[in-house]
Amino acid sequence: MAIELYVDSLNGAQTLGITANNLSVAYNLDLLKSLNPTASSVFIAGRYFCLVWETSPPSITFADVLKNPDVVDTIIYAPEVSETFREKFNSLLEIYKSNYELKKNQIRLIKGEAPG
Repeated sequence: MAIELYVDSLNGAQTLGITANNLSVAYNLDLLKSLNPTASSVFIAGRYFCLVWETSPPSITFADVLKNPDVVDTIIYAPEVSETFREKFNSLLEIYKSNYELKKNQIRLIKGEAPG
């Protein structure tokens, strides 16, 4: 059974989701810790790269970079993204590609607010 995570916006193909809702961010991060206890600002969950932005309010971007490759150029190589963040992303990319088919159904994004 897939872990259900909540996002404010979700594209039609479900390859890109974003949430900045405080309740949803906290809920999602709590669930994601069960999958990846060493989660940092960039990590893999199912078919998604999870990018945690320490903005105000905090937000999470979920991106299926195999199905939505322009996300890499748009987000990862944006000038405001740190080199450390890029290095972490690039170090995970091969792992992501090799495990994609095995884990692609592990996470399901739902448009809406997380349950209280």
